[in-house]
Amino acid sequence: MSNGISGVGGFGTYTITNSALQFILGIGKRKDNEIQQLEKENFEQELIRAKEEFSDEMEAEKLALTRAKMKVARQYKAIEAKDRMELTQKRPQLVKFLKEDCPIKPDMLKTLADLADESVQIEAEGGIAKLNVIMLPPHSDIDKDKVNDSLEMMVEQLGAVKFINWAYKPASGNGSLLNLNVIMRDVPTLVISPRYIAADKKIYLSAALWDSNSERHPYIRPLFSMDFDHKLLREPEHQKRLSNQLVYAATMITGCARDSYMLMTHGLPPTLPTLIKHNEWLRMGFTSPECADITRFVLNEYKSNLTSLLAQSPKDEDAQNSIALLAHEASAALSTIIKPLKQ
Repeated sequence: MSNGISGVGGFGTYTITNSALQFILGIGKRKDNEIQQLEKENFEQELIRAKEEFSDEMEAEKLALTRAKMKVARQYKAIEAKDRMELTQKRPQLVKFLKEDCPIKPDMLKTLADLADESVQIEAEGGIAKLNVIMLPPHSDIDKDKVNDSLEMMVEQLGAVKFINWAYKPASGNGSLLNLNVIMRDVPTLVISPRYIAADKKIYLSAALWDSNSERHPYIRPLFSMDFDHKLLREPEHQKRLSNQLVYAATMITGCARDSYMLMTHGLPPTLPTLIKHNEWLRMGFTSPECADITRFVLNEYKSNLTSLLAQSPKDEDAQNSIALLAHEASAALSTIIKPLKQ
């Protein structure tokens, strides 16, 4: 028997073996940790580079966008400068137009714009905007205020009509009418344009009617003529007669236009026949041989409206028949006031 611990494979051997194994395994683990740490550092470096590259790209895009904005701003400034220069050049033309060619008072242009907004709002809400009526003065010697006041009193009895007493210059052909159309193209409007021809000793009346849905350039209709000698305006009696004749003619034109527009567009009944029937002054003019051309014009207008209605193929046949009946009754009422005139 020997002293101490003996035998193969004792605790010492186990300890030595275990330490060796741990050392060997630790080397591998340390290598793995080192590899992971290196990969982590590489990843972080790549991430930093990617962030820097992205930041550079963003800065480049911002710079490019800023340059593009500045370019557009410069372009707009150049356009504005060009427009200002053109406006400055055209300002004398505008002043000349307002002073010489515009048939209405320049200070009423803002009122016209407000009137257009009001008409659009009324129709947008399902209402019926009034028909605005303007008559251009035919001659500078005519008492414009008296004619306009009388005409306003007559036409507004038709209903759904507003007379605009803003025209203050004699008509200069169709140019004044077209100028008014540019100003009032969004407003239901009738413009009556009397033109005096001294050589003929006549006033030739034409008119144009449009609403917010009409073409930009209206159709200017020649209507009829009436005898007119401006030399007679020096005598008060003839001044009154000629002025009354002009008011009568404009009232008939307005009545026909109002009834045609309201009938065809909104289905409202005609009112001119009733006004003629109950107004002695209009009835006398309607039956007067001196006004035969005007009377013939009125009758033809109602016959034309009736024919147009009957020739259409409406979706709502009952409504169309009702409107046609209104036109027929109006035409019949006018025909009973006088005997049919020879064509």
